[in-house]
Amino acid sequence: MFCNLNTNIPNTRSTGLLQLDNVLPGEGWPCAGLVDIVSVKFFEGVMPFLMPLMSEETYLNNKLILFDPPYIPYHESISNKGINSSNIIIVKPSKSIKNRTSVIYDLFKQGLNLNDCNVVMMWTNKLPFQVSRQFNLIAQLNNTLAIIIRTDEQFYQETIASILKIKIELISKNIEQQKVKLEILKSTVGFTKKHHVILI
Repeated sequence: MFCNLNTNIPNTRSTGLLQLDNVLPGEGWPCAGLVDIVSVKFFEGVMPFLMPLMSEETYLNNKLILFDPPYIPYHESISNKGINSSNIIIVKPSKSIKNRTSVIYDLFKQGLNLNDCNVVMMWTNKLPFQVSRQFNLIAQLNNTLAIIIRTDEQFYQETIASILKIKIELISKNIEQQKVKLEILKSTVGFTKKHHVILI
């Protein structure tokens, strides 16, 4: 797995955003394991944090799998961010499929085991603890970063087996910039300040 390790703290990689690196425990995304991202309102404010990671992975010709995203990203919009759309795989089964959630979970596990895929992302609301524990163990075993993106409904306080949990709230945005409140809810790496305001 390609992981640009930080020199000061092992097993993390730069997010590609200096402001985000400065506030995250470990000064970046974990190289492997499950990261839980909670969005206050329908996933708003999340993608700008993930774009540099997506750009880096796809530029290196690694596959990046998006499971059940709320919308299909436009080719031009992600290409303008330096993302190679030919290396993006979108898994979004039909709503009519029987046991759809279980099917997505099984496919997510398969994604964690692929040799040419270092990062997988899934959009969901509720994730059973036992399932999250399996995801986390498989991700760490295969040196893969698994990112779960959830909305802040009644489920966000439920514990899942993540190594990092952050909550994101979009405060304001315009064409050029957005202001985001980031709260660190859980980390296996020690941290002090929990609340941060970031301009992207």
